[in-house]
Amino acid sequence: MSVPTLIVVGRDDTYTPVADAEAMHAAVPGSTLAVVESAAHLPNLERPGVFNGALRAHLDRCARLAR
Repeated sequence: MSVPTLIVVGRDDTYTPVADAEAMHAAVPGSTLAVVESAAHLPNLERPGVFNGALRAHLDRCARLAR
């Protein structure tokens, strides 16, 4: 895959644990991994400020790459 990729996981997610997200991150060159503390399977709802910050940073990176 050659597109900017953001992988987000909640630290306390037991359904898709951090180890799975780390494996995805390792398999996708150039990807970014964001581990959201104090969140489980829905970090976008459980910690929206942290999630939105990770997403904003990713989108900013994408915008820089597009220039």
